Amino acid sequence: MEDIKLDLPQMKRDLHLGIVACSERGLNHSTKWLSELYFSLSHVKSPSDDAPTRNDCEGELEAYFMAKSYFDLKEYDRCAYFTKNCTKPKPRFLHYYSKYLSIEKKRLDSMTDTNCPPDPTENNDLAGLCSQLKSDHYENKLDGFCLYLYGIILKKLDLTNLAINVFVKAVNCEPILWCAWYELGKIIPDKNKIFLMELPDHWMKHLFLAHAYLEQLNNDEALQIYFELCSQGLKDSTYLMAQIAIGHHNRRGMFELNI
Repeated sequence: MEDIKLDLPQMKRDLHLGIVACSERGLNHSTKWLSELYFSLSHVKSPSDDAPTRNDCEGELEAYFMAKSYFDLKEYDRCAYFTKNCTKPKPRFLHYYSKYLSIEKKRLDSMTDTNCPPDPTENNDLAGLCSQLKSDHYENKLDGFCLYLYGIILKKLDLTNLAINVFVKAVNCEPILWCAWYELGKIIPDKNKIFLMELPDHWMKHLFLAHAYLEQLNNDEALQIYFELCSQGLKDSTYLMAQIAIGHHNRRGMFELNI
């Protein structure tokens, strides 16, 4: 196991920045996860300087506010329309993300209608969105958030190896982006593959490794990391408590299978 040395004030500052960035982009599950971890650091004094803000919407703030209001109301097609000409990172992500969620919403709606046969155009829509992101990717126009979304779509299309490479790029661009780390941990086939990847030297990497090990049922390695993280100031994290419980449950299950 790699040595773990957490700088808790810096970690809290990183989390603050990540919470704001994910919230502004409608990444609700990542916002919740980061916020829970931030809350577990209530005993840590916040850095004297505020978390820096990003100027990733310059000249397109009006379109962003309009689109985000539609996004929050789940009016994804309208959100995509108002951001179609945007080029700045934040509204551009909203454009692609709302298009993706619109496709997913229509797919789920069609599944609930038993009288309606599957729409063959749904996969075409997803492939078309993938093609747009692929083009931007080749031109190096995707930031870490858009790379995460590109990886999600590649995974949906069963292009797993490509998705792994894109998720690795995403976490290198945005180390605080937990949703990219999470998806990466879900699709890595084994521990050996992890050691071949070029991952950022960031405290989030420890949480990722434990998550990936748990997914691969390498429970002892995962628990070792979680216990070390707890000893370094994260003992109040509800996420870590839940993961430790899962690790112990897995170990009991494997023990019973071997009896």
